[in-house]
Amino acid sequence: MSLVFLPIAAAFLGFEVIRRRSGLIRMSILWTLLLWACYAVAVTEVLNLLRLVTRPALAAAWLLACATLTWMLKSSPGTRLSSKFNKPAGTLSGGGRMLFAAISCVGALIALGAVLSPPNTYDAAAYHLPRAMMWLQNRSVAPFVTPYSNMTFLPPANEFFQLHFLALEQGDVLANCTQWVAWLGCVLAVSLAAGLLGGDQMAQLLAALFAASVPEGVLEASGSKNDYSLCLWLATFTVFGLAYRREASRWNAAGLCFSAALAVLTKSTSWLLLPALAASLAVLCGGARLRTLPRHAWAGALLALILIAPFHLRNQARYGNPLSPPVGSGELPFSVAQGSFSSTIAAANLVRNLGTQFGGPWPAMNRWAESEARGLIKWIGEDPDAHFAIWPGSRFTIQGGGWHEASRTNFVHLLLYLTLAGLTLVFWKRCGGATLAPLWLALGLGFILFSGYLRWQPWHTRLHLPFFVLAAVPAGVAAARLRWPWMPSIALLLLAPAAIHAALWNDIRPLLGDRSVLEKSRVQTLFNDGGGDGSQHRDVVSRIVLSQCRRIGLSAWQTHFFYPSMALLGVASGEREVRFMPDSGQPWPAGESFEPCAVWCLRCSGVTSLSERYSAQGFQMVTAGADLLFLKGPAH
Repeated sequence: MSLVFLPIAAAFLGFEVIRRRSGLIRMSILWTLLLWACYAVAVTEVLNLLRLVTRPALAAAWLLACATLTWMLKSSPGTRLSSKFNKPAGTLSGGGRMLFAAISCVGALIALGAVLSPPNTYDAAAYHLPRAMMWLQNRSVAPFVTPYSNMTFLPPANEFFQLHFLALEQGDVLANCTQWVAWLGCVLAVSLAAGLLGGDQMAQLLAALFAASVPEGVLEASGSKNDYSLCLWLATFTVFGLAYRREASRWNAAGLCFSAALAVLTKSTSWLLLPALAASLAVLCGGARLRTLPRHAWAGALLALILIAPFHLRNQARYGNPLSPPVGSGELPFSVAQGSFSSTIAAANLVRNLGTQFGGPWPAMNRWAESEARGLIKWIGEDPDAHFAIWPGSRFTIQGGGWHEASRTNFVHLLLYLTLAGLTLVFWKRCGGATLAPLWLALGLGFILFSGYLRWQPWHTRLHLPFFVLAAVPAGVAAARLRWPWMPSIALLLLAPAAIHAALWNDIRPLLGDRSVLEKSRVQTLFNDGGGDGSQHRDVVSRIVLSQCRRIGLSAWQTHFFYPSMALLGVASGEREVRFMPDSGQPWPAGESFEPCAVWCLRCSGVTSLSERYSAQGFQMVTAGADLLFLKGPAH
């Protein structure tokens, strides 16, 4: 029986409790998402201490939440409206209805793709979902043996949420929905932030459209990575900062602290984005508000620190560093940070990152953009392909075309934002430049810090997503304050078609075309980003089923595409136990042991050392395409 309704019911009950106390729909939704996420993290960490990260314990925790919220709902007072935030919404104008319809259409298509497709992005299959599966098996979120250290040291919040869904559902139908909900939360957050900056109804709708239609974001929002979750917590951080500017309260300060904590627990790039964002909010709040912040925020800050401490303490205990293993070790062979830092290196990487966004469907345009970017980098005095500044083994290129979430560019949004930032300067008073400039400046400084610190990667466009989502706030306000009547129509024509196309023809989760998730089975769709149709995996699984083996070792050679194997073997439902084998025949760490009756090595065909190793242990080898399967026979 699926118990996944429990966390969903808790979310709806929590929303109703908060709404009755505030009367604010969008703010209530954001508080619900924030507190739901904090509760999920807290429950996971508490159960981890007891080694009870199990389906029954998780179900009990959510049942307790539902019971508590039901009691609170029965004893809730009537709605109390806050004069500082509640304004009559009014009816939507013709342009407003068009914007709302476009946003709703994009959201519905994303939701359809998210539910119908299994988690199939390569990174999701390599470490996002496998780490959640391993936690469930181990009854703990402690580090474990793995050939891919991303499973152990990277921030875990989004995977904690997926762990709860996998355990309670005993399947992955809702694994992608964390990102769709984050997309929806971002749309609400940026519209609310625009309102808190003084934007009218049109400003809020334009901001929502700008954020909802980022092509890279639309592609990712139906998947199971964590980029949109980071966007959500950065957006709520902005909302609560602007809310504190209007009303200095402990609740707004707590929302600020919790948002920052969840951002840090979701993705490490948050450390590059939060400082500039916090500085801009500090400027907007002014000295008087900042002086009251420590008094209002101390309790929320303490709870936020308690929330993030366990993960960082686990890293510290294992690696001697709260953030990552030492660079150059077997678990982190190279750093994602640049190997050298200077103003010219940072400037060159800024050109690389901006240039990447100008890739498009026209090869001639891409060649021209790459040539110009390379020329500019050389003029700065740097090598466009400097090994210390770009991803190892790659060279700087500008690509375009296709609708894959790892490489899709957002050049229309970039040009639109740069234009509106420029118009903010030209029409300073009309656009309210004094309130918008700090946010524009924060995003610019954050992007410079991002470019100056991180190596350029061919797939960097997905890491740019928070900038495009947050820039929607000042862009929406500026566009509305220009009072150009054709602005909504132009925005729709420029942005909506690409967003709808991205939702319909997503390269790995398409709703239309030959590879449509409406036509293919979930098993076939699992391999849309890894190649093949899954027939090789199904062959291996059928052999394991016939052997009656229930303890399987998993290994790999030149791939990290693990999740399909774990999904087909029924790990989420507890049908079989799967663990990663230590590399190179190393023994299990002290206190750990595992004796498999089958070992499945992905893309290991031709690796003679493996056949010798497992043959000596009494396994019989079976070749299945590029994979090797070692069997001991029926388990007893």
